[in-house]
Amino acid sequence: MRIKTSHKRLFINLILGLILLFCLNVFLGSVKLSIKEFITGLYDTNSTNYLIIHSLRIPKALSSILIGIGLGLAGFLMQILFRNPLSGPYVLGVTTGGSLGAAIFILGSSLFSIGFFHPKYGIPLFSSLGSLSVLSMILIVYKRIKDPMTLLITGILFSSISGAVISILAYFSTAERLREFVFWSYGSTHLMNSYELLILTLSCGLCFVFALKNSKLLEAFLAGDIMAKTLGVDVDKIRVQIILFTGLTVGVLTAFAGPIAFVGLVVPHISRQILKTSNVQLQLISVCLIGSLFVLASDIVATLPSYAMSLPLNAVTSIIGAPILLFIVIKTKRFIF
Repeated sequence: MRIKTSHKRLFINLILGLILLFCLNVFLGSVKLSIKEFITGLYDTNSTNYLIIHSLRIPKALSSILIGIGLGLAGFLMQILFRNPLSGPYVLGVTTGGSLGAAIFILGSSLFSIGFFHPKYGIPLFSSLGSLSVLSMILIVYKRIKDPMTLLITGILFSSISGAVISILAYFSTAERLREFVFWSYGSTHLMNSYELLILTLSCGLCFVFALKNSKLLEAFLAGDIMAKTLGVDVDKIRVQIILFTGLTVGVLTAFAGPIAFVGLVVPHISRQILKTSNVQLQLISVCLIGSLFVLASDIVATLPSYAMSLPLNAVTSIIGAPILLFIVIKTKRFIF
C-alpha cells in the first residue's frame, strides 16, 4: 500500500496528538500532581503516586484508546454495511441488548435471584450475554430474509423491545438499584484491570484484522451488491462477517465500559473529511487514531470541571460529537460517503 506524503504527515500528526493526549489524560485526575510529582511517580515504585499512575490512570487512558478504536471501527463497518452515513455501531440493537443484560443484573437481581454474582463480574457477564443474544437473533433473521433494510428495521425493533423491558425493570426497582444502573449507563473508562484491557484489546484487534484483511472486498461492497458480485465478492458472507465482528466488538465494549454515544457515528465522518480518499486501508488507520483521540479528549473534558468528580463520559462524547457532525454537514452540505 503506497501512502501519499500528505497522508503520512497527517498520520504523524495524529500519532503525536495521541501521545500528547495520552500523557495529559494520565496527568489529570482526582489527586492533583505537580509536574515533578508526576515524573517521579512514573518510575519511583516506593511513591504513592506510582500506584495512582500505574494502577488507575494509565489503565484509564489505555481503555479510552481501545474504546475509541473499537467504536470507530464498528461505526465505519456499519456505515459500509448499510451504505448509509447515518449508521452507527448501535443500529443493530447490540448495545441496547447489552444494556438490557446489565439492567437484568442490576435492577432485577432481587427478582431473578442473581445477586450472588459480584457486580465487578456480574455486570460484564450479563451485559455480554444480552449483546450476544440480540446478535444471535439478528443473524438468524438475516439468514432467513437477507435484506439490509429489513436488518436495520430488525435492529431498531430489538432496541425498542430491550428499552421497554429496561423501563419495566426500572419501574419495579429500588432507588438504590436504579441509581446504580443510571451511573453504569453514563459510560466510564475507569477501574479497568489488566484482564479487562486484554479482552478489549483482543476484540478490537480481531475487528481491525478482519477489516484490514478484507479491505478490498469492503471497497467493492461499497459499489453495490451487483457490482460486488460481478467482482467475485460473496455479498452475503461478507455482510454476516461484518455483523458478527461489529456486534461482538460493540458487545464487549458495552459490557466493560457501558454505552458510549456518538463515537462510532462521528469518527468515520471526521476521517473521511480529513483524508478525502476512498481507500479503506487508509480509512481504517485514520478511524482508529481519530477514535482514540476523540475518547481521550472526551475523558479529559469529563475530568476538567472538578478533580473530585467527573462528568458522564456518555454525555461529553455527545456534546462534543454532535456539533462536529453538524459542522461537517453545514460545510459540505451533505455527508461525504
